[in-house]
Amino acid sequence: MPDVDPVAETRAAWARLTELANPRHTLGRQSGGNVSSRDSAAAASGATTPNLMTETSAVAPWEEFSAEQRWHFNTYGQLGVDLLHAASAGQGEAAYRLGVVMTIDRHPRKARNWLAAASQMSHAGAAQLLASDPGSGQGQALAAEHAYRLGHTAHHGLGDRDQAVFYYKHAAKHGHSDAAYHLAHLFLGRGENGTAARWFSIAGQGENLDAKRQLWKLGKNHTKGAHCEN
Repeated sequence: MPDVDPVAETRAAWARLTELANPRHTLGRQSGGNVSSRDSAAAASGATTPNLMTETSAVAPWEEFSAEQRWHFNTYGQLGVDLLHAASAGQGEAAYRLGVVMTIDRHPRKARNWLAAASQMSHAGAAQLLASDPGSGQGQALAAEHAYRLGHTAHHGLGDRDQAVFYYKHAAKHGHSDAAYHLAHLFLGRGENGTAARWFSIAGQGENLDAKRQLWKLGKNHTKGAHCEN
């Protein structure tokens, strides 16, 4: 029996999801959760990914989108619509990811439905979350850990910063210190020092000493810059 490469499997799964985010499947609006690295993810996977959109499909006007599609777009941006589209077409990984973020966001009924669907497709992570009860504090804490892992894979495994921010934010807003720390570094790399400082502050509430050092350095540099201006 051949060895399973978990990195290749993760990249292939990611590519199947991001392939859905093509120009024919956008709403003409952008959001902080949009997908921007589908080509690099597909190339990294080396796999041929199915496209659930037909070649003749066209984007429906906003008024023609269902209430469910609108809710996903307003709540999670274009990525939410892409995940909904993939999950509704039977992709267990997409159903699992919707279950993760909906558990954190306290939508337990929706979360259970998606996690149950993914579990039926033998998704181990979904089964674990479903067993922990998405409506409980324990379930939300576990979902935050799952979101952190999804963000870490996007960030360090695939270089997809948009999706990394999306999943890191979900984990961090539930108090996941490591997610807040990595999120802060992403914003620091963009030159958004104020936003980075806010996430370093959240990360520093735990035992992350480097987050506290980074926050101190940002404060020191800000003070130095203010003195130079005067």
